[in-house]
Amino acid sequence: QNDPTWQVLGLLTRSVGFPYFLLSTTGPLFQKWYTSVYPANSPYRYYALSNAGSLLALLAYPVVIEPSLSRSWQAIGWSWGIAVFVLSSSLCAWFVLVSARRVIPGTFRTSVGPDTRSRLLWLALPATASILLLATTNKLCQDIAVVPFLWILPLTLYLLTFIICFDKPRWYSRLWFGIALLLAYTALVIFLLINSDTPTLLSLSIFPALLFVACMVCHGELARLKPPAENLTGYYLSIAAGGALGGFFVAIISPVIFKEYTEFYIGLILCPVLLLIVLSTDGKSILYHGKPRWAWLVLLAGVLGVGYVFVNAYNSSKQHAEERVRNFYGTLKVIQTETDDPSFAYRTLLHGKIVHGAQFLQYPQLATTYYTMNSGVGRCFRDYPKKNHRKIGAVGLGVGTIATWIGPTDSIRFYEINPDVIRLAKEYFTYLQDCRGNVEIVPGDARLSLENEPAQKFDILVLDAFNSDMPPVHLLTREAFEIYKRHLQPDGVLALHISVRYLELSWLVTAMVEQAGFRSRFVLNPTTESRVIQMPSQWVLATNNQTILNNTDIVKASVQPSTNYVGGRLWTDDYTSLFPYLAWDWTRVYSP
Repeated sequence: QNDPTWQVLGLLTRSVGFPYFLLSTTGPLFQKWYTSVYPANSPYRYYALSNAGSLLALLAYPVVIEPSLSRSWQAIGWSWGIAVFVLSSSLCAWFVLVSARRVIPGTFRTSVGPDTRSRLLWLALPATASILLLATTNKLCQDIAVVPFLWILPLTLYLLTFIICFDKPRWYSRLWFGIALLLAYTALVIFLLINSDTPTLLSLSIFPALLFVACMVCHGELARLKPPAENLTGYYLSIAAGGALGGFFVAIISPVIFKEYTEFYIGLILCPVLLLIVLSTDGKSILYHGKPRWAWLVLLAGVLGVGYVFVNAYNSSKQHAEERVRNFYGTLKVIQTETDDPSFAYRTLLHGKIVHGAQFLQYPQLATTYYTMNSGVGRCFRDYPKKNHRKIGAVGLGVGTIATWIGPTDSIRFYEINPDVIRLAKEYFTYLQDCRGNVEIVPGDARLSLENEPAQKFDILVLDAFNSDMPPVHLLTREAFEIYKRHLQPDGVLALHISVRYLELSWLVTAMVEQAGFRSRFVLNPTTESRVIQMPSQWVLATNNQTILNNTDIVKASVQPSTNYVGGRLWTDDYTSLFPYLAWDWTRVYSP
């Protein structure tokens, strides 16, 4: 399926939609009950407490719960948690029913309902914060640093702003956070002007800091607009609707209308614009009704200047790009690079910052990147004892570089989930057209395709769907390896590409293939050679073919898997956890 967005939304709605909806409505409901029992007290601090609970769960899940419990035990725990929640809610309802009878009539405060301005801001402010959260997460995780669990940082900061702003009004100062917003935008402008030489550490500092300050402004102004308790339900409904609108814009609309993460800049423009609207309509503001004029001219000029820099940054991202594509799976870009020697000009396919393949324009049959002669898969093809009539399978197409290893009597069958990768590989690269053997491409999820196909009897099956820093874990479970084994010849080779910068998967993968009944070699090619666009790569060659296992070239290039992660729990369809395999070498994260 070309765009599984609606399919995923439908699945989530059917599986967790109803219980999630019920849980999400209980926060406002309990606070409404609280005001009916204690009408003189403000309930809004409980909103901060609710978000504190969400933050605790967010931090606990990948670190404690997922590494410790299988999915079936998590489901059991979830079910018992729901049961306890229902019982607790019932007790609260009974307590409210009994206590409300003792409330003295006339103690409820009454006031004029909120005006249209307030209601629109209740919607716009959380929508902007939601856009910034999701857009910053996309920006960090794909364009800045593809680090596992990096998405936790923006969400933590987002929830933290809710907690701070709704805990006590004095935590948010319009003056000081206005100054902080100005400084954060200044830092971003400088960052965009010198982005080519900016180290990752600085990127991972500026973007989260900017998100935190902008969300503090949005949520701080939102907290200042909170109504009396009798209007609490409409207020929380507007906040939820605003967050949903922001999420819908980023997840559903933006991939259709934008080719880059343009919504990031839209969110950054909306934040100061909304702040200016608040300042101009709040009678307590020194900028009320557009006065003084000089201050407004300076502020508006600043917003326009920032917008101009954003437009330039967007335009610069298009430089050298022959085509840019965005879909459900992320952003793709084809760029052409010229070198000092014109004969070595080449094209590259990028998924965010991850190289999916490259090809020289004048040497189109030269294997590059992770598939050179010295790579693990290159040695496998070169030294495979059977030289003719080989049947090859490849999970992950990239630009089709593996096709250079296919002989006239061979055939190769690619499995690729991203339809735009297939199109770009055919339109901008010639590996597939120049392949000397027969080429087939099977669109869709590789594991599902392999599950539903009869045994293909591959001589070599290449798994290269996870040459980034977030591997699809469903391809590395015990059940998945049983599927691969069914599709291999008895003396076939399963070649797994595990060049992942921030995860140490060598021990896990070698242990998994041994559990599946294979022996393995962990082949490391640490060298980088720009002349042939050779990149460091890590391959695990799993086989029972003694000729491959004992080949001199392969043995010399083999190393022992890392022993730092020995003893970790092996993955199944019921249990996977990336956290135990994080490579805590932060110099790799913070390198330029």
